[in-house]
Amino acid sequence: MYLQVRFNKSSNKEDLDEAIGYYREILDSRPSGDSKYSTTNLANAVFARYELSRSMDDLNEVIKLYEDAVISHPRGHPGRSNNLAKALQARFNRLGNLGDLQKAIEYHYEALDLRPPNHPGRSRTLSKLSNALLARYEQTSKMRDLDEAIECSRDALELRPPGNLDRSSALNNLATATFARFEQLGRMEDLTAAITFYREALALQTPGPSYRPFPLGNLASALLALYERSGDMKDLNEAIERQDESLPRYSPDHPGYFNSLNNLASGLHMRYMRLGSPEDLNQAINHYFEVLKHCPRRQLYRPRCLNNLANALLTRYKQSSNKEDLKSAINHHREALDICRPGHVGRSNCLQNLAVSLIAHFDVFDSMDDLEEAISYLREALILRPLHPGRFISLDDLATAIFIRFNKLHEMDEMDEMGDLDEAIEFHREALALRPPGHWARFEPLRKLAFAIVDRYKRLHSEDDLNEAILYVREAIELCPPDDIDLQLLIDVDACLTGDLEQSHHELDEDSTVIE
Repeated sequence: MYLQVRFNKSSNKEDLDEAIGYYREILDSRPSGDSKYSTTNLANAVFARYELSRSMDDLNEVIKLYEDAVISHPRGHPGRSNNLAKALQARFNRLGNLGDLQKAIEYHYEALDLRPPNHPGRSRTLSKLSNALLARYEQTSKMRDLDEAIECSRDALELRPPGNLDRSSALNNLATATFARFEQLGRMEDLTAAITFYREALALQTPGPSYRPFPLGNLASALLALYERSGDMKDLNEAIERQDESLPRYSPDHPGYFNSLNNLASGLHMRYMRLGSPEDLNQAINHYFEVLKHCPRRQLYRPRCLNNLANALLTRYKQSSNKEDLKSAINHHREALDICRPGHVGRSNCLQNLAVSLIAHFDVFDSMDDLEEAISYLREALILRPLHPGRFISLDDLATAIFIRFNKLHEMDEMDEMGDLDEAIEFHREALALRPPGHWARFEPLRKLAFAIVDRYKRLHSEDDLNEAILYVREAIELCPPDDIDLQLLIDVDACLTGDLEQSHHELDEDSTVIE
């Protein structure tokens, strides 16, 4: 015990290894029926070593030892459930085996039953259960798990009032669950609440051994989401600053280091999209490659790493026209989709991203197979996003892809009907409804809808299309940035449409005169 206590103070791995050796000797010397405490002590020490080494051999041994200890403890014993649940969830976090998570949740519930409302350990058990339920939600998309995770986090926070040393972690957990609900439902009140909780958690952190950088990096992630909604560079710059601040607080072998590095890369990528600095983009790609290198095939977060890297490569391809970047982007998107099978919470993002890469490939090689595959993926993604914050993107990309197919088939004289164009217009309408008047990003979907309706008017000469096209084109002119290359085109289109409308009215007047 002395060696492990000394390790806890000094983090000297030699002390821990020596302690484990002594624990093994003690366990071997005990009769099989009198070994439960020795088994638990050895398991605790090996788990401490796993947290340093990240060795799966250590973690698997820990789980086996804790399972042996559970057998020795009757159901209802206070030491029966917590440790095994913790170890099983740690293995799930590494390998993504849902069976491990299911067992962990069962043991967390069992532990909670043994901790009534006045029990000093109840808040910690609630927090662990909340984290496990949130992890299961991320795998299954079941809102029941997410709602219960939020409820458990709130209960845990209530048990940690101001002044409680664990209040910061409780705020961080509640913020993370609330942010997950924002990502699913897109409700701004959830995002605002999550940011408030993260800021409160961060304010309670004090320098020293007890400092935990998680609220710092998590706040940065939420600020990136806020920037995507607000378009305010202040939010983006603060997100990048927060990630820059959190990164040095992790050792390079800590899992949080790569999560922080991944988020920093996302911020740099977004800033490139806004300001166009190649240095930001290249730095983001380098960070993404480093993150992926440390995220093996069976790692739970590999799909996100793959998608982020692929999206950045696709962005660089659009800048440089380097076909190797495009090929690499598609390959990484395909690997991510292969991991995110039907039912996985990340599948809609993988479908969306791969479709966009395939459309870029179609633009280069003119293969209809690429376009058809992209449209198929976009339709599936849209179905999976009834209330998702990414629904606008799915609608916009699907409408654009169908419009491209309509024009391509007409060029090839393989299509005489207007079905694709009509469908594209309806998707554009739904997308525009998600960007109401006053929204900072309304111009782009408005421009696309206007041009699609103009195209149909030119083919069918419908006066309803003419009137609607003029309405949208004129609003687009008002919202168009002065330096946008489409501004003059919009002005010219408006002039032509206005001329057609005046000619139509003139012909109508002549018809009325003849009737009289």
